[in-house]
Amino acid sequence: MLNALHANTGALPRGKSSLQVVKVGDATSTCKLTRSVPGRPIVRNNVIANAIQAVTPPDGHVQVTCQKTEQTVDIAVTDNGTGISPEVLEHIFEPYYTTKEEGKGTGLGLSISYGLIREMNGTIHVTTELNLGTKFTITLPL
Repeated sequence: MLNALHANTGALPRGKSSLQVVKVGDATSTCKLTRSVPGRPIVRNNVIANAIQAVTPPDGHVQVTCQKTEQTVDIAVTDNGTGISPEVLEHIFEPYYTTKEEGKGTGLGLSISYGLIREMNGTIHVTTELNLGTKFTITLPL
């Protein structure tokens, strides 16, 4: 699964090769949409890449789950990373906002994802607790 995730999200950060990546259910076939949704891979990959960067090996854990109903698909990405402080949380969807050191990120991933989700008439919800982790839940209409 780590290799599949690596192939879908681009290069993993250095030192992240020992992460535990768990896939609950078959997120690819269970949530296969009947029509192509432009931007969905970008959203998924941005959120997963952020989760991977938030965790620390060897106990880092990223879980991707997917649930499909008659009207929506819910994709949840949960990590046991550092969590997001309230001060940072209020800015995470702003363009060019980043907590990464200079040269390590543009601050556009979550902003672009937020915009694409809105264009698809979807929602993104974040629950987080410092030192315990973060969960991003993306709900998209079918």
